[in-house]
Amino acid sequence: MRMKSVYKIKPIAVLFFLLSFQFIQAQIVASGTVVSSEDKQPIAGASVIEKGTGNGLITDADGNFTLTVAKGATLVF
Repeated sequence: MRMKSVYKIKPIAVLFFLLSFQFIQAQIVASGTVVSSEDKQPIAGASVIEKGTGNGLITDADGNFTLTVAKGATLVF
């Protein structure tokens, strides 16, 4: 006798999937180089933070950064 595999998807799982998909869609990648306003030289170790969140990083040795943020976010340097 063969057994049938039956998968039941709970409504909460579908809701979670749809909400997480929307969250992923609302994210963008911001990247760039932080430079001095005086001599236009890259600033290593500068803080780059998504305003109002704890999401942030520091620039690399060449002043570069890449940060995933919410669409429409404001970056604070």
